[in-house]
Amino acid sequence: NLRVLDAGGLRATLLIESHGALLLSLWNMNAGHEMGSRSPVPLFSLEVEKSGTPETALLSADTGWTLVQHELSTAGVLTLAFEASEPGQAQVHVELKARADRGGIHWTFVAVPASSEWSVTRADFPKLAVAAPGNEPALFVPNFSGQVIRTAWSQPYVFVAPYPGWNLAMPYVAAYDRDNHNGLYMAIHDAAGSVRTIAIQSRSESFDVLVENRIPAPDAGRAGNSFILSG
Repeated sequence: NLRVLDAGGLRATLLIESHGALLLSLWNMNAGHEMGSRSPVPLFSLEVEKSGTPETALLSADTGWTLVQHELSTAGVLTLAFEASEPGQAQVHVELKARADRGGIHWTFVAVPASSEWSVTRADFPKLAVAAPGNEPALFVPNFSGQVIRTAWSQPYVFVAPYPGWNLAMPYVAAYDRDNHNGLYMAIHDAAGSVRTIAIQSRSESFDVLVENRIPAPDAGRAGNSFILSG
């Protein structure tokens, strides 16, 4: 099944199957240009552990789920519910909501263990692989007061830093075309300033830039804890 969300000049297309979901396309309608990578990455990944044991598991949005349900409301809110409940696997429930309006696509993310034996330790969300946004691509990176990298799609580039941190005070990333000023803005608007790591890396094999937010879960290691995206 394909679900489409229109948000101003951005159109997101998601492929939803019984075992997972994948963000296939981020189409810039103003520029007529594809912002999503030809090699898309899972929209989220989740690290869990079985309390009191060394057993861990890594769950990704695109595969390995027992069941994925989806609903698009008349208000334009897409709800995705991921269930992992098979015996012997990490048992967890994830609810992902996307609300589209002219200002963009706004996400919420909740992960709750379906069994008191399991604990959520980390969530990586959102994760996006971004194609060059035009003929004159630029990447805004929140390093110190901000840097504009013009070679991120043509040369190796890596930036990894904790937020809040001495060299990372603005937790957002933007990819845009310097010719037509169209592009993509990615951020977590969190008044609490919750701890996370922002990781940005060019991928030469797919000619894109991978942007990740790696967020430790509160009470990681405590059985039955949950993760709710702050902001």
